Amino acid sequence: MERGLLLIGVILLLLNAAVAKCNFSISASDVLFLEKGRMLHFQVENLTDKDLKLRIFTENAKVDTAFYLIPKNTKISKELEIIEAKPNARVTFVATVEGCKSIEKTIEIVVPAQQISFCGNNTATEQSYCSNAEQEDEMNDIDANTGEVEYLPEEVPEVVIEKIDVNRVDRRNFIVSTILRNDSNIPVIVNIEIIAPEIFETTPVEAYIAPYDALEIKLDLNAKEVKEASYVMQLLIYYNGTIESKSFTVKLSEDSLWKPLALMPQNAATVAIVIVIIFLFILLLIPPKKPEKEPWIGRLK
Repeated sequence: MERGLLLIGVILLLLNAAVAKCNFSISASDVLFLEKGRMLHFQVENLTDKDLKLRIFTENAKVDTAFYLIPKNTKISKELEIIEAKPNARVTFVATVEGCKSIEKTIEIVVPAQQISFCGNNTATEQSYCSNAEQEDEMNDIDANTGEVEYLPEEVPEVVIEKIDVNRVDRRNFIVSTILRNDSNIPVIVNIEIIAPEIFETTPVEAYIAPYDALEIKLDLNAKEVKEASYVMQLLIYYNGTIESKSFTVKLSEDSLWKPLALMPQNAATVAIVIVIIFLFILLLIPPKKPEKEPWIGRLK
């Protein structure tokens, strides 16, 4: 009986540990009515022992931020600004923690028929939008037969990851170089991040790319420990609500140059003992030198 209760207690502890390991959540309303404001309030609770990555995807909408990093054991409350929205707009939050199943939260954006999108210099506090006439002038056209608003095609930024190069500095440190190309006439600020296994450390960077320009970006990648293997990673870029990625491989190895250096601290005592033994052995092989007779000894005889 006691053994059975003990077994049940152990199982419950393991279940609690598993739940705590992946305990994170996203809270937000299911619907945002733009006529009441364009700020989307949300909360993220990360009770795990790892950082949480929150990515934001949009459909028929633009937002001011596409990525958040929430540290372990942290709860945040944020506001996401809806810069532009059209009918059937959606915003989807995707939260990921390494070793856990990702969770999603989708919010429907309700746009009143007479308030299709934002324009001009309106602020969130004014809660105002373009008039129908301004909308027609700025981004829409009216069908002469139906009188319905037709959306003119709008150019959006497009950034391409041309290539990725991995340069080894030493057995633990690498420099990852990439060339990003802006194929639009819109300047764009791009956030660049490497998604790597836990044994690696890297820092996201931000870059400005002018219209129709290309820019080389370099990121430091450091291994906390050396485990001989090939690791597949993702170079992630996000801008204007868009996320692009490209995979690359980094190989960790103890090559012929670094292996002896890495083992020297461990074997220093052994090497010293071997050197002393060899030195003593050489001394034993060398015959002792006979002392020369002093010249005055012969004259005394």
